[in-house]
Amino acid sequence: MPVFTQGISGLFRYPLMRGAKKNHSLGLIGFTVALLSAGCSQEYTVTGKALPAGPASGSSAATSASASASTPGSGNPTTVPPASSGATRQRIQFTGSRSDQVPGYLWVPANRGQKKLPGLIFMYGITGNKDDGGVAEAARILAAANFVVMTMDWPGTGERLPAISKADRVTNKDRVMQWTVADYGAALTWLASRPEVRSDRLGYAGASMGAMTGIVFTKGDARVKAMVAMVPLPNLLWGSSAPESAIRGIAPRPLLCIMADGDPLGRSVCDNAGANAEKKNFPDQHELTNSRQAAATAARDFFIRHLGN
Repeated sequence: MPVFTQGISGLFRYPLMRGAKKNHSLGLIGFTVALLSAGCSQEYTVTGKALPAGPASGSSAATSASASASTPGSGNPTTVPPASSGATRQRIQFTGSRSDQVPGYLWVPANRGQKKLPGLIFMYGITGNKDDGGVAEAARILAAANFVVMTMDWPGTGERLPAISKADRVTNKDRVMQWTVADYGAALTWLASRPEVRSDRLGYAGASMGAMTGIVFTKGDARVKAMVAMVPLPNLLWGSSAPESAIRGIAPRPLLCIMADGDPLGRSVCDNAGANAEKKNFPDQHELTNSRQAAATAARDFFIRHLGN
């Protein structure tokens, strides 16, 4: 079960939410960092134990993870392919946008044969890294539907030291956000080159900060044919790249924006989405504590409709 190190009760005391004019910027920074941290700072165990680290990229060995498809949601009808016997999780490494080596994981359906499949990048929230259990759970659901899924360490997370603070990740557009987005581009280039992947069927999914940076990335990279943004938050500190503005630029490509009843700020981003955008709301809080599997299933169904499998 998820164990959250900080709840969201009391966060609305920040000046931004009270409508106070003084210290507005500080209130915005504090509120955004606190809410992102509350939504993502957790210990998350998948199937009772942490997934072991896989072998290095290029190795023939890989860690096996079970991947059974969930029951489709009650939304648009979706044909879900039979679940494979599992998905291999491989430890990978690729050259990032600043020529450093970026570690990550790649999930590949175990029974794909020689078939090339759609490829997805899936990213986590502000306190996560490539070992995020929520990403692993979602990746197995997606791999069971015949998608190849990758994740990686952001700059300043996991194995990529020195660490970058949560405040810098929210406020530092030029150094941190743009570096992160550029690394997504390098990751997509690497993913598209894989023999398992169809380079013309690429998608992106992210939660919270992973959705916020992913919106900026998807707007600027036409190779991304479809995107799922889970509980993104607005961030005026990114200027013209603020998620609530950038999300308009994804249209007319398909976009699924997932919201939570207890997260009104997320709605302020999703409501700005352009043509062809789909929206789905869960009776939950920003961290989607009770809706993670349902959100991953909604992402799976969306990608099946728009990228195939």
